[in-house]
Amino acid sequence: MDNQIFNVNGEDEKTLNKALNLVFNQDGFAQTCIAWEEDKEKGLILLWHPKGENVSKLPSAMNADQVTPIVWSWLLGDFAKSMELKGWDGDCDHDGHNGLGWRVYVEDWGHVAGNFYAICAITPAYMWYGK
Repeated sequence: MDNQIFNVNGEDEKTLNKALNLVFNQDGFAQTCIAWEEDKEKGLILLWHPKGENVSKLPSAMNADQVTPIVWSWLLGDFAKSMELKGWDGDCDHDGHNGLGWRVYVEDWGHVAGNFYAICAITPAYMWYGK
């Protein structure tokens, strides 16, 4: 579909797996990820086709269940920790507290960073908790 909308945040690996399964199956068929790229603003971008300048191929095509541990490890790694989180993803000051989690999303037309081959992107994101 051309008007794909997806934007889910959460905290743990189990919920991450559920979000990835949903976005991998949003077009009515199970997509597989065959490549990825990192972007300082967008995060980890999972791709169904290995086209792009800074794309790294996976050893084989992976479904959502297979790619979840890789994404989880990425979220715990140095690149994710170095990202500057802004807006709804940021560590905002409010009358509650915040905990670091993640967000799985697509942008306009179901693309990420203008990449037609994106399945989704994952970024660290703060969860905001009220009083």
